[in-house]
Amino acid sequence: MSIEIRLAKHDELSRAVGLIAALLPELDDAAREIETAESSAVMTRMAAEGGNHLVFVAVADGAEIVAAATVAQSFALFGGGSYGIINEMVVDRDWRRRGIGGALIAEIFSEATRRGWASVDVTPTESEDGIRGRLFYEGQGFGPIGPKLQLRC
Repeated sequence: MSIEIRLAKHDELSRAVGLIAALLPELDDAAREIETAESSAVMTRMAAEGGNHLVFVAVADGAEIVAAATVAQSFALFGGGSYGIINEMVVDRDWRRRGIGGALIAEIFSEATRRGWASVDVTPTESEDGIRGRLFYEGQGFGPIGPKLQLRC
């Protein structure tokens, strides 16, 4: 099995949306459903706008997208200038516990470093799955900054 982590191609965005849509009920029973076609159009538009909105994917054996993450660039003086925010990140349930999430974080961090971001932030949910997520992010080097977690670049 080979896994490639990279920025998503245009024709891969709808699969990324599908993975993210499947994650929401795991995190919160009250989470609103994502309408896939509408969300794919939004994601395509955001990705086309350029460098402030990124979609990363994990591709297994050159074909199957098994994970996705959306990352946005932001700016704040308190944050040291430009920084990234992981808005969504999901690994397909059948592909979890294989190091793919850590590989996604490593690629996001590499891109953050290339872009000169001061840090990358993530805010895990407070659900039971969110607590596992928080432990995962802390295991990747993120540390608390108020209610958020941050990985310094």
